[in-house]
Amino acid sequence: MNLDTFCIPDEIYTISPSEGVIVTGTKIPRYSSIFEHHFPDFPVLPGIYLIEFIAQSAGHLTMASTSFTKMAVLAKVAHCKFSNFVAPGERLVCKIEKHKSEHGFTLSAATVRCGERIVCTAEIRMKIIDFPSERARDLLIAKFENLYPKVIAEDMAV
Repeated sequence: MNLDTFCIPDEIYTISPSEGVIVTGTKIPRYSSIFEHHFPDFPVLPGIYLIEFIAQSAGHLTMASTSFTKMAVLAKVAHCKFSNFVAPGERLVCKIEKHKSEHGFTLSAATVRCGERIVCTAEIRMKIIDFPSERARDLLIAKFENLYPKVIAEDMAV
């Protein structure tokens, strides 16, 4: 996880576009200036990073589900619950399960875990959009390929 650039998933463990499921992972850095103030002597990952982890994971699922012809942006977060604190150095796993896709939106359930602890759950709606440019598409595909190169090779061969 790079907190400064908001590049949050470090790895895609599994993905099944046909089943609408992705599982991603990230390791929280041990040191970041964010932890100096959130909170002094009690460093905790801000919840917005958990939401962004969920959104980026769902975005990767959408790109793969559309054979990399579309991307997705976060449109709505509902029923979000932060259950446990996340400390520097911990490893997180995010599971996205897409429930439906219609009218240019996807609706998914998200669960973020730290080991056996659930740290965040939410229902998210993602807006499916065209890539704003070929360069943006190429950059996002390159980012995805770094996380999970097998999917790119399979989908681009079609």
